[in-house]
Amino acid sequence: MIILAVGKIRETLEEEINFYKKQMPKLKIIEIKDSNKEKEGRQLLKYMKDNYCVSLSIKGKAYDSISFSNFLEKLKEKKNLTFIIGGSEGLSDEVLKECREHISFSKMTFPHGLMRLILVEQLYRATKISENHPYHK
Repeated sequence: MIILAVGKIRETLEEEINFYKKQMPKLKIIEIKDSNKEKEGRQLLKYMKDNYCVSLSIKGKAYDSISFSNFLEKLKEKKNLTFIIGGSEGLSDEVLKECREHISFSKMTFPHGLMRLILVEQLYRATKISENHPYHK
């Protein structure tokens, strides 16, 4: 799995993210320099090529943790499953068009660094749910 994320994050968030990354060694996070939606979009598109991309978008489909785990189970055979987190202006239309799925974690807007932590934790939680591990309880 890959996370493409726009912008740098605070060190304190990075420490938390690294905790979950250690639990999921196959997870790769690629940071794109924060600039403007079009420039970010061009950079993101380079990494999206041939990947099965899922955008994080306020207009996407919402899941609870169990249904998100089921969603991931259905996609686990996809080549380079990639989640995309945009910057403060959101994702460009070109990036959104290239995504096969669009998901939402809330109707609220979150800082991109915090959203990265939420996504990583939910990916970890989804893995534990599919393994019937008590972490989710």
